[in-house]
Amino acid sequence: MPEPYHQDRYGEYYSFTGHEAPHRCFWCGIEVKGQRRYCCEEHQNLYLGHFRWPEASNACQKRQCGICGDCHKKYSPSTYYTLLVVHHIIPLNGSLRLWNILNRPENLIALCPACHGKRHAELNRQKKRIEIEEHEPESNETDHRQMVMEI
Repeated sequence: MPEPYHQDRYGEYYSFTGHEAPHRCFWCGIEVKGQRRYCCEEHQNLYLGHFRWPEASNACQKRQCGICGDCHKKYSPSTYYTLLVVHHIIPLNGSLRLWNILNRPENLIALCPACHGKRHAELNRQKKRIEIEEHEPESNETDHRQMVMEI
């Protein structure tokens, strides 16, 4: 995770631009009034496109022009918004999706349903492997020697 970590009355956040202070534009640092995190419409669009799910997922689909990020299958402009699925490369792991630091463009990829299923199947395999490793008792050399002697 990027550093440094900060917290204000709206929640936790990490510094990316260096301007993530209360009452400052997230992109340029200009002082703003109220609870906004941007000073103008252009910076509002940048802010929403990087953190708010509807804008971030739409931007991801536009960026990929209807092409699956894994198999590179091309979908027609009339169907790709309904067929391609926007996937978080670093998973949310239960975090809320609407406003999230993981909605940043570099963490999103548009995938066809088959590739999206493969990505999640691999994530599930990794989670199971980790769970198994965490629950395995620690073995030592003498245990291995006993096992060999018994055989």
